Amino acid sequence: MKRSLILVCLLCFLGIGAFGQTNVTVKGGIQMLGNYNQSSGGTTMGDFDVDMGFVIALEVAYAAMEFIEVGAGVEYQIQRSFPDSPDATIGFIPVYALIRAKVPLGLLSPFAVGKAGYNIFTGNDYFTGNLGGGFYWSVGAGVTVMDILIIEVAYSTNYGDIDGVIDVTYTHIDISAGISYTF
Repeated sequence: MKRSLILVCLLCFLGIGAFGQTNVTVKGGIQMLGNYNQSSGGTTMGDFDVDMGFVIALEVAYAAMEFIEVGAGVEYQIQRSFPDSPDATIGFIPVYALIRAKVPLGLLSPFAVGKAGYNIFTGNDYFTGNLGGGFYWSVGAGVTVMDILIIEVAYSTNYGDIDGVIDVTYTHIDISAGISYTF
């Protein structure tokens, strides 16, 4: 299942240019108000605040309709630590499909965006055992300025596991900005 989802997203990256107007967006941003939760069998084992972190992303989308873009993306969440345990660091690498509903209003085009996919869970040596990835989703809104600058705010959730026994949930608010190129 994991490999199939990653393969579909990669094929979207490679084949998306054949559909006409294609946007390639490179973004950077911060992730804040993070919360990391571990549970097993429905019982919470730990609930921790997470320090602010940084993220870089690449998205490729095409105009499926006048106001709708669909595409795929990948982001790299740079490792971040916990205020109460600065030696432990976590990160995720989501690969996702996206849909963006835009309202072109001239220089400013507000939009709503939804993303869903699979992410790889990473951590430093503080985490023992095998770290497994899981589902990723995000909903947000933003604005495109002059079809070049993109600013986005989103609520995101990353899921993973440790040894297939301990479930991991990481939620956060993303604020990002980037440059969009249209081909």
